[in-house]
Amino acid sequence: MRHDGDDTMNFSVRRRKAALALGVVAAMTLATTAGGALAQQTTSLADGDDARTYRSLRAVRGHFDGGPWFDDVDRWQGRKHLAMQSLAGRLHRERTTAAAVRDAMGAPDAVLRHGQPARLRALEQVQWLPPAEADSANTAHAAHAAPAVSADTLLWLYQWRGQRDQLLLALVGDRVMAAGWLHDWE
Repeated sequence: MRHDGDDTMNFSVRRRKAALALGVVAAMTLATTAGGALAQQTTSLADGDDARTYRSLRAVRGHFDGGPWFDDVDRWQGRKHLAMQSLAGRLHRERTTAAAVRDAMGAPDAVLRHGQPARLRALEQVQWLPPAEADSANTAHAAHAAPAVSADTLLWLYQWRGQRDQLLLALVGDRVMAAGWLHDWE
């Protein structure tokens, strides 16, 4: 029953309108946030800071490539090393395509195929990143169980400090299935 002078009914209507307005604002905020997250997910791996850092430092000849010592390139946990660790984790975790790896890091320094003696040595020495923690810098160099590697698995090597320390990516078909490090452990 409605009374023209009764504010109780008007208060109830105002409250419903406010709740509806609040719901609309919340939905718009959620849509904007989700759209932003989607845009971030579709941003190319090659456009990221780590990929740009790696590409810019890849061409620098450091101590282990016959040049002078350069901290950004040669030092443990230097800029190049950190960029490669981050990329390794992301490439592994996201099962990145070979094309996206090339876009982000360039062509590998070496590709090891079935039957090559260097491939066998690499598989014996590699320290694989852990599957669940592939992007963790603290566990990136601990030894973990080897992934299944078949004759079809390609091993891509990216040099960090010349041929002394290298990032190894195991590709099955067109996807990164595992990542690990080959170290000289001087």
